[in-house]
Amino acid sequence: MNLAYSFPTKWISNEGEFARLKYLLIHECEQIHLGTVSLKEIPSDFAEILPLQVIDLYRCKNSLLASVKEVSEERENLGYDALQIRSSVFALLRISVQRGINLALGNGLSRDPYAVVRMSKQILKTHVVTKTVNPEWHDDLTVAVLDPSQPVSAVYDKNMFSADEKMGDAEFDIRPFVQAFKMHPNGLPNGTITTRILPSSSNCLSEESFIFWKDDNLMQDMCLGLRNIESGLVKLQLRWIDIPGYEYL
Repeated sequence: MNLAYSFPTKWISNEGEFARLKYLLIHECEQIHLGTVSLKEIPSDFAEILPLQVIDLYRCKNSLLASVKEVSEERENLGYDALQIRSSVFALLRISVQRGINLALGNGLSRDPYAVVRMSKQILKTHVVTKTVNPEWHDDLTVAVLDPSQPVSAVYDKNMFSADEKMGDAEFDIRPFVQAFKMHPNGLPNGTITTRILPSSSNCLSEESFIFWKDDNLMQDMCLGLRNIESGLVKLQLRWIDIPGYEYL
């Protein structure tokens, strides 16, 4: 069963209505930008649904997670197996794509580059800067963080009459950034560096990267060396956007 979008704050079920329910996904029960009312609890009698094994929560408040845990504990008290509860990480990551440096010219006389950021199924693009291999984008792209997987930043050349040409790619790992946020850096002096990450064969960094606290925000500067192409760097800055009331695992 998949429950999506807005609900009243309390869900009332009729006796026996979900007797055969095995799996429950509660998905986007609060629309952050639209301000709809969010579901705060599930029916307590769900503890007595024997086939129910897994409840997945995505973009749901802590109060709902607490309610699901209470139902799982009640199942155990009744002598049944506990529920498997999975709650997605959710936050927003703002990626400021600042500029490209010495991008490969290739066989053409000029380049019209733009950058693409991919994370899970999310694909975001900067604007196109024409006739340069040193573009200044300064575009802010915001992605939802569902898990600390590795986004991929790719640079493309805009072609008017054919498919756009890829000008290299680079991965960056946001796990150190997520870990730094979990340390609750609030209140640190402005400019405090919490983490240093060195370039290595396991990352695409072209120079040391710093995670730091500035103006009440956690940020990370990075310069990525592009792969699968003869030259090119891309400068990025990450900024964590916290959403109060959400569960971070």
